[in-house]
Amino acid sequence: MQQSEQSRIENVGSLITAYWVAHPDAADAVEGVVWWIPELSSEPKSRIRAALEMLVNRGLARKRHRPDGTVIYWARQQV
Repeated sequence: MQQSEQSRIENVGSLITAYWVAHPDAADAVEGVVWWIPELSSEPKSRIRAALEMLVNRGLARKRHRPDGTVIYWARQQV
């Protein structure tokens, strides 16, 4: 059975979250996230971006737009 797109996005989000647990100060653009987690190299960048946006929307991550248009994501620090 094929996974739904939402399920695939959730799986990518889980990989990113696990990486942030181990490396809480990590912050990067989509391309950097692929470098951190080699398993994501076969995933479309649109799916990785969707997973990062999902984490932002859930309050688990933050993002910042750089002047050059690059978007940087990082784990939201729990207080």
